[in-house]
Parts: sequence; C-alpha cells; structure tokens
Amino acid sequence: MKGLKRSRNIYVRGKYLWIDYQEDCVRIRKSTGIKNSTLGFKFVKDNYERFLNDKERKKAKIDYYKLEDEHVTKSIEKKERDYELKLQSKKTSVDKNNNEYSFTYAMKFFLKEKQFLKKSSLEVYNALIKLIYEFLKSKNIYYIYDFKREDSIDFMSYLLEKNLSKSYIKISSMIFKRLFNIAIENGVIDKNPFFTPKIKEKEKRPLNPFSLDEVKLLIENSDGILKSYLTIAFFTGARTGEILALTWRDIDFHNKEISITKSLSSKNRLDTPKTKSSYRVIDMLEIVEKELLSMKQTNLDDFIFKISRNRLKKMLDLLLDNLNIQERTLYETRHTFASVMLSKGEEPMWVGCKMLGHKDLNETYKSYAKYLPKSVTNRAVFLKDYFQ
Repeated sequence: MKGLKRSRNIYVRGKYLWIDYQEDCVRIRKSTGIKNSTLGFKFVKDNYERFLNDKERKKAKIDYYKLEDEHVTKSIEKKERDYELKLQSKKTSVDKNNNEYSFTYAMKFFLKEKQFLKKSSLEVYNALIKLIYEFLKSKNIYYIYDFKREDSIDFMSYLLEKNLSKSYIKISSMIFKRLFNIAIENGVIDKNPFFTPKIKEKEKRPLNPFSLDEVKLLIENSDGILKSYLTIAFFTGARTGEILALTWRDIDFHNKEISITKSLSSKNRLDTPKTKSSYRVIDMLEIVEKELLSMKQTNLDDFIFKISRNRLKKMLDLLLDNLNIQERTLYETRHTFASVMLSKGEEPMWVGCKMLGHKDLNETYKSYAKYLPKSVTNRAVFLKDYFQ
C-alpha cells in the first residue's frame, strides 16, 4: 500500500479496520479496534507501528478516540459557522456578493477552468452559463445551498422550452453538475443535488443529400464564385467552414492534395477544425483541380473564397428556387459527397476517414451505411460445384 512499508496493508473487515503484515516470514492479521472511516484509516496509516504491539495498540485507540472527539467538535463548530454565513449571505444580492456560496462564484471558477479552450468552445460555454444564470434568476435562486433536486426538472423544462438541441441540453447539464462539484470541493455542500431527468429523444433530422443529377444541374446552371464553391464542396466533402478557410497555400497542385488545417466560424472567426481527426490532407479530384486552376490565384495567404456564409446560402437558395429543387443547407454538400461516393462503390475508408475526416469507420457507417451498395444475397456460390 502506498505510504506503508512493503508487505504491510490495511483492509476493512466488517465495520473495523484490520492490519496485515509479515513477521519472520509469517503473515499476521490483527484488528485495530477502530471503525472504518476516513479519519480512522488515516490514523491507522500514520500510526501503523503502534498497532503491531498489543500494549501500544490500546494506547493508540485511546489517542484515536480523543482525536475523533476533537474532529466531531470541529465539524459541529464549522457547520454552525457555515450556517451563520449562509444567513448573512442571504441578506445581500448575488450580483454584489461573490463569495463561495453563490452561483456567481462557481460560474466564474468554471469559466476560468475552460479559459484555454478554443474560442468557439468558450463562446458556447459563456452562452450556456448565461442561460443557467437566467434560469436561476427566474427562480430567485442565487446560492448553491438553495437549489433543490426538483429544480433540476424545472431547468430541463426551461431548456426544452428554448427548443435547444440534445447536445446543448447535455452540455448545459454537465455545466450545472460541475458548478455543484466546485461547491463540494469548497466545502459548501456535501453532495450534488443536480440530476438529469430522462427526456424523450427528438427524432434526428434525416440527411437530405442531393442526387448526382441534381449536382450536375446545379453546377451547370451556376457561375462565378458559387460554381467554384459548389464544385469544391460537392467533390471534397469538406465542411463549409473548412472550405471558406482555405487559402492558396493549402492547395498542392503538384501532389494533387488539399490541406485542411483550419475552419472559419459563422461569425467569421478563424479557428481550428472541429476535431483532431479533422486535421487532414485530402485528395484533389480532377474536377476540383480544373475548377481551382480556372480561378484567379492571388497571394498564397489569401482566402480562396472571399464571401460570407450567409451570402453563399442566399445565392444557393436562389439557384435552387430557379431550378425547382428542394431547399437544402450548405452542409448537405458534405452529405452529398459521402452518399454519392459510397453508392458508387468507393472505399468507405477513403470516403470517411481520408476525405471526411472521421476518426474511424464506425462514424462513417453510423451516418452513411444506407448508401453503401446493396450486399450480395447469394453467398458462396462456388460450393455448388463441389456439393451437388
């Protein structure tokens, strides 16, 4: 056991702590006579030598009971002090009071823990912290100890009314739990009162990729920057933000490759790609190469597409309306690449991991399994020639 000499151990038997050690190659087990507790375990560990001798063990037990009495007394005194502080803190507003009993304190501590994350992640956490604060304010709850278990249900209802996605609800619940754990670490409360009620999962919006005929129609009826964007989006499978973040430095015409190392957020902030596996070098198909070569190449560090996401979406919507094609999001170009390539027999590993940046094939199959070519129904036909 860590902190003890080799071959020495402490274990629990019944309600009491026992010691286990070797003497003259003989294993000996003795009861300490001390009930199992955090305080008792630490005392036995710190005074292990005293428990080896029967006479010393009795003295050690007496010392322990004195220590236990002192511990209980201090615990009672602390609770009394804490109660007084709680009464005092209730007299002030949470906005004016930033002590460890307030949610404000826990929220600031939580955001401090997250300060080294990417900016887009920090924005999400800040937005959800604000959402939690608004809920607590609506319930007139400003202090950690005022939150009751049933308030978790009200919080879930609050989120559902906001029509938040499942992922945002999950993150919000995680944040709330962490706020209480911070309070536990500071000795404000003993246990976490928050729980996540089970809710009926919303049906996922089904993928709605374009058909290959629709892709051809869109490219043939577009021009300029929209045509270039659609060509690259449909035949690389890259995310919208990844394409808008591309510079000419990312294009390798010699090896026919494109490096995906960054992403442009909806707020036009340059950031890292979505996940670690999203950092990738993808193949430049011939149709993409021709389109890139036809574009005016500027400084290596200039963006290839100098256009906002909103402007691109409006241009696409207008084109879809003119061609009488069902409206889609820009992101459907990525799903289109996957569905078209897989349905035409391209290797799932190349489509999912190489081009889309999935961490493994499970991620690819989870979303796109239905687009794989139909499986063979008559297996092992060759056996008929041997066993007729």
